[in-house]
Amino acid sequence: MNSLLQCAACKSRLYEPVTLSCGYTICSSCTQPPSSDATVFVCPAKQCHQPTHLFARNQVAHHVDSTLQRIIEAVSINGDIKYLLCCPHCHDTLCEPVTTQCGHTCCYGCMLKLKCQGKSCTECQSPLPHYSYLNRQASINRLLEQIVRFFAYPKIQQQVVRQQHEYRSPLFTTGSIILPRQRTHFSLFKSSDLHLLEKALLYSNGSLYLPVIHHVRSSTPPRYGTLIQVIGVEERYSPITGKAILLNVRGRERIKVSDIEQVMEDGMAIMVATYGLVPVNAMDNCDIVRTTACDIEMRIRQLAAHDTTTTTTTMVSKQQSHPTLTTHVAGLLGRKWLEDMQQQQGLLPSPAKPDSLVWWVAVALPISVEQRYRLLCSESLQHRLHLVLSWITQLSSQWQYCRRMANQALATVFDQQPYNKML
Repeated sequence: MNSLLQCAACKSRLYEPVTLSCGYTICSSCTQPPSSDATVFVCPAKQCHQPTHLFARNQVAHHVDSTLQRIIEAVSINGDIKYLLCCPHCHDTLCEPVTTQCGHTCCYGCMLKLKCQGKSCTECQSPLPHYSYLNRQASINRLLEQIVRFFAYPKIQQQVVRQQHEYRSPLFTTGSIILPRQRTHFSLFKSSDLHLLEKALLYSNGSLYLPVIHHVRSSTPPRYGTLIQVIGVEERYSPITGKAILLNVRGRERIKVSDIEQVMEDGMAIMVATYGLVPVNAMDNCDIVRTTACDIEMRIRQLAAHDTTTTTTTMVSKQQSHPTLTTHVAGLLGRKWLEDMQQQQGLLPSPAKPDSLVWWVAVALPISVEQRYRLLCSESLQHRLHLVLSWITQLSSQWQYCRRMANQALATVFDQQPYNKML
C-alpha cells in the first residue's frame, strides 16, 4: 500500500496530496508557483501527456485531496481504509472517482448527475466544473482508482455491471416525442420535474441517459419511448423557482415498456417501469431495405433541388426587392429547408445507413405526433422506411401546391405595389 502513495512528480511519499485535473496526484509543495506568463503550464507529473489542464493558471487554488489525505493518515496508524472509499453522494464504493478543484471526490457518474441537476459539491457546496468539461475532458483520479481496485475490486465490478444492465427505473415524461438520432433540448424549472430528473437519470459508459416516454392524457400510458443521452447542461434563471435547467439531448435507442406502475415518493407521483431496448428485426429483406433507402435519399435531394427557378423571369425580377419573402417560399421543403435541417441534425445520412437515414428524415419532415409514435412503435426497419417514403410522397404534392399558391399570392402583391405607392 505504501508503494502506491507516491507523488507523481518527486516520487517521494505523498505529503498534503493535490490531485490535478489530469488525474495525477502530487505533493502540494510540487505544484508550480504562479507564473508571470499565465498561459504557460507544465504539469509536474512526468507521466502526464494531457495538453491542457483545468485550473492550471491558478494552481494555488487547489485544495488538498481530502480522501487521499485521510487514507494516508489511516495507513500511517495501520487503520482500515475501506470505509474511506465510499462516494459521499451515492454512499456506495467509489466508481471511476473524480476529484475537483475543491479537493472532494465522488463517482464520475454521480458528479455528472449533480451537474445535470444544477447542484454543487456534496461536501462543501463549491461550484462544479461545466458539464461539457466533465463530459469530455474530466480525468479519473488515477491513484484512488488503483486503491479502490486493490481493496474493493469485486464490489466495484458488480456495481458497474448493475449500472449497465438495470432496466427498471423511473421514466421521464415529455410533451413531445423524441426520436432516435434527434437533437433537441427542453427546460426544467418545476420542482417536480427536477425531482423526477434526479430519480430517472442513468449512468453508463461515461454518459448520462434518460428513459423518456410521451405524456398522453389517457388511462393507458405509451409502451414505446426513447433512451436519450444528455450532451449538454445549462443553468438558467426562472421567475417561478429561481432556477431552471436546460438539457441538450440526443435520442439514442428505442425502449419498449413491459411493465409500468405509478408510485408515490416524497408526495409526488412517479412512473416506474421495466423496459428494454427494442431489438433489431432479423426478418427485414436487405434488398428491399437498400432500395427503399436509396429512393428516400433521392426524393429528399429532389425536394431540396426544387426552388423558385420554376417562376417566370418577370416574377423573379419583381421579387428581387423582397428577398425575405421569396426565401420563405423557397424554403417549403426546398434547398433552404435541407440546409437548416443539416445544420440542426447533422448531414443527411447515406442510404448505406438506412436506420440513421429513416430517423433523420422523420425528424426533418413536418409530421404529426401520431405519425411519430407510429414510427417509434414499428420494430421493422423495412416498414419504417416504407412509412417515411409514403409521407415524403404525400408532403411533396402538398408542398408543391402550397409553393405554387404562395408564388401566385406574392405575384398579386407585387403587381399591386405601384397602386399602393400612389396612395
